[in-house]
Order: sequence, then C-alpha cells, then structure tokens
Amino acid sequence: LNNSIKPEIWKLFQEILPKMAYPTLNIMHPVFIGIGDNDINVPVLMQRYFAEDVDISGTISEVHIYPRLDHSATLNYSLRDSVPFVQHIMRAI
Repeated sequence: LNNSIKPEIWKLFQEILPKMAYPTLNIMHPVFIGIGDNDINVPVLMQRYFAEDVDISGTISEVHIYPRLDHSATLNYSLRDSVPFVQHIMRAI
C-alpha cells in the first residue's frame, strides 16, 4: 500500500512533537474546553488527555463533552456552556 504511513514518519514525529508542546499548561486564567465526541479534526482521545493535563497542572478548567458533534458543530453548541462560564468568571473579577 503506497498510501499508508511510512515508518520514517515516526522519526519526524519524535523531532517535531516536543517543539509543538505548550511550554506550560499552568496558566493564570480559567480555561473552557469543549470536545465533540465525533471530532475527526483533532482526535478525541488527544483532547481528553489535553483536558486532563490542564486540570492536573492546576489551571482552573471546565470541560464539556458534546455527544454526536464534530469539531465545527461543537463551537456553536458549546456557547450554551461557555458563555455562562465566561460570565461567571467576569463577575468574580
């Protein structure tokens, strides 16, 4: 199969992935994370690990999983949760 991932890609991943990492996940402002469980753009498992790492870092975060939504649909649907999240944070300032 000429369209499958070639073994050389793993060497490339080993080189570039550390450079793509966030310098820290411990940030001073709260973070809202919305994940569509039908997302094909960003692997759902990767998003869940990211959300877990944000929480472990000590950053205040709120995570919502949206069943049957893809990457784009999650944005609009998540407004029902993200807007109150932001309003709550702003009232607390």
